[in-house]
Amino acid sequence: MKKRLFLDMDGTLAEWKTVPLDELYQEGYFYNLKGQANLIRAVKAVSRNCREWLELYILSCYLPKSAFALEEKADWCRKKLPEIPMSNYIFVPFGKRKESYVPGIVRKDDILLDDYTPNLLSWQGTGIKCLNGINHSRKTWKGRYIDISWSPEKIADKITEACGTV
Repeated sequence: MKKRLFLDMDGTLAEWKTVPLDELYQEGYFYNLKGQANLIRAVKAVSRNCREWLELYILSCYLPKSAFALEEKADWCRKKLPEIPMSNYIFVPFGKRKESYVPGIVRKDDILLDDYTPNLLSWQGTGIKCLNGINHSRKTWKGRYIDISWSPEKIADKITEACGTV
């Protein structure tokens, strides 16, 4: 059975922007988010180099009352990470627990790469915090982490190391 790596989108794969709430509901908001280039390159490398034993998923929350969020997030993922099949996109209604939407159960060797500490703390597998320049101000996460300012090679190495040692 392959190990599984679950990747958050907002603040992790895509740049997080603090905006007025109504802007999140506007057409084009999610589709036009800037990708975290170093992390996306790292994920592409991990996908190429680890496909024999690692399956990649998108695990991201969406605003269920938005007419655009769900479709735009899926389109963004198809554009930025076509290596991940659409069947591995898991979009969770905002306010729900991500692990409740994982196929089957969260296994001990499942990895979550996320920028939001509460998601990582409730995860039953291994968590990797994505430091994105605006989070981790309280330093509450004590586990594994990557920083989007690192080179794609360093990020890929850290992800692969976490996946290989759980």
